[in-house]
Amino acid sequence: MFPHIVPPKITSIFHEALVKWRGLRREYEAKMGDPVRVSGEDFNLAAQPIKESFDVKLLRAFCTLRLRIKVEDATDVI
Repeated sequence: MFPHIVPPKITSIFHEALVKWRGLRREYEAKMGDPVRVSGEDFNLAAQPIKESFDVKLLRAFCTLRLRIKVEDATDVI
């Protein structure tokens, strides 16, 4: 249905890497916006959730060590 637009992956939780990822994520969301808008589909359902951008072990470490929350409590809000 949508063109194959690959979301960026989070490969490091260092500040510089996350800043770079955030810029790439904004580009991804901008590219996804037009096809989603035209189709009338909900953007949040069409776009890959942010939590899925992480390797499972990296997400667990990031939530536990940096955010001090459970993975289940993490949201997709940037």
